[in-house]
Amino acid sequence: MTTNNLYDVVICGGGFRGAMCAIHLAKSGAKVKLIEASPRLGGVLNSIPWKHYHLDIGCHLFDNSSKEITELFFDIHSDVHPVTVSYQSVMATDKVAFDMAQPDLTLVSVDPSKTQDTLETAIHQKPTAQATDYHQYLTARFGSYITQFLAPCVKKKSGAEPDQLCASASGVILMDRVKLFDDNLTTFLKKTPEFDDRLALPSSNNQMIHYPEAASFYNHRNFYPCEEGMGGFCRSLETYLSELGVDITYQNTVRELQTDQLVLTSGEIVHGNKFIWSNELFSFEELAYNSITLKTLSHPVAAVLVYFEVPMCSVSDTTYLQDYRNNTPSFRLSTAGKYGNQNVRGNTYICCEIFTHEGSDNWQISESNYSEVWSQARELGIVDCARPLDVKTIKHPCAYYLPKIGNVEQKKKLVDRFKRDHPNWLFFEEPGFSKQSIYLQAKEIAALC
Repeated sequence: MTTNNLYDVVICGGGFRGAMCAIHLAKSGAKVKLIEASPRLGGVLNSIPWKHYHLDIGCHLFDNSSKEITELFFDIHSDVHPVTVSYQSVMATDKVAFDMAQPDLTLVSVDPSKTQDTLETAIHQKPTAQATDYHQYLTARFGSYITQFLAPCVKKKSGAEPDQLCASASGVILMDRVKLFDDNLTTFLKKTPEFDDRLALPSSNNQMIHYPEAASFYNHRNFYPCEEGMGGFCRSLETYLSELGVDITYQNTVRELQTDQLVLTSGEIVHGNKFIWSNELFSFEELAYNSITLKTLSHPVAAVLVYFEVPMCSVSDTTYLQDYRNNTPSFRLSTAGKYGNQNVRGNTYICCEIFTHEGSDNWQISESNYSEVWSQARELGIVDCARPLDVKTIKHPCAYYLPKIGNVEQKKKLVDRFKRDHPNWLFFEEPGFSKQSIYLQAKEIAALC
């Protein structure tokens, strides 16, 4: 076995969470070790090479919502171009909501007066803090009449029934605001904080109006790397961390925990004063106690990603579209090849994301069995050509996890046990889904080291 020098902080996991922790710590002068299981940093932000393309794992963009975060991203990778985001949502055939990614119930047969009465009753009578499962959470937030329309949307987005999920899944599913009324009534109701907290409006022509903390040096809401997709950013991230003095170990995982050191699968021993586990909490439980109680209370969301190579001229200007209908396979369809300027001899790619579970009919979709996915992309106007030039499918049995009922209570017990048995370890206790929320969580954890 080989032994390293003592590190101030050792971080396990080189995804976005671990990388952000490493940056905060290295900038404060700490000696940092970052351990990553794969050959590259970045996790799901990385791109996958296919032919001459760099395929993003889903739809990714950078958001200029915070001066501090935008400045960091530009320090890491300044070779970006602005993206004017155009997004849509679909609730029913031939009914598309423009500049709206959330469910728009004005597109389906809802009774506006009943909707408003139900919402007002929910606001005044049912606090969401008492909800146990996610169906109860939606009912407490919007009322049972509205929830009956939202429940199928949750199933399409997550592959799970809302009553199987813990109420805390709200932080990942992100359906706290929905479109319920016409724009004039919504604008009027949103003057009241309780309605403002629940009602969604289409984005305005001035896309920066809701971004008061944006970086003033960059007058765009969204941006994207000029070359190599999000993988280009991840490669710059590796260089940035190395220049900060972070010691990065690739293709290695933790085999054994000891009081002030780790034994890696390679046999290397790493000493540290503090340790950060940036992976899923249940994986630490499995490593430390050979137990999977928290994992059994976590719902794995499987994803099938279908990429179509198509002529650039056939791709719409829509950045992404979210289809909440339950009779179509894909939830989100995006044009990353086009907004990422990946033009290969006049061709590019689109991506269709399907959230499901292993063994389902949708899980069987492949390069030879994609006609329904292609038909959906054509019907929604994402692409306008008779057939794709080529097809690539990527399957993730566990793209991400959602908490089941009982997860929060069990997690609290485990975290208390972790802190008692491993006092020099820190964890990401709450899920962060956006880059901004992960950055802020990483900053808080780094400050505790």
